[in-house]
Amino acid sequence: MQSLTYEPLLEFNLMQPTSAPVPWLASAYQWSDGGGTLTFTIRPGVKFSDGKPMTAADVAFTFNLLMKNSALASSAPGPTRRQSARPRRARPRPCSRSPSLSTPTCS
Repeated sequence: MQSLTYEPLLEFNLMQPTSAPVPWLASAYQWSDGGGTLTFTIRPGVKFSDGKPMTAADVAFTFNLLMKNSALASSAPGPTRRQSARPRRARPRPCSRSPSLSTPTCS
């Protein structure tokens, strides 16, 4: 739903995940601080439907809105809140017991 509501800064080709992202609302991006900071250059001339220009403050507002409201997040590439750093537990596999086997068979 997020991709239907918000235009992205960059477009990603999920069929070719190693290809570079395509600039969309951002005209460029640059990593710094050893990968800790990502800076976008907003494409000039982008306007909202009411004619007002899009600013960096608008991008920050939307990013923070998505980070604070997990219900707005999607599985599409984009800002998502990092979940717990703990590894997830594997779900137990369903088991069945056959009358001819002394131990359960798990798939």
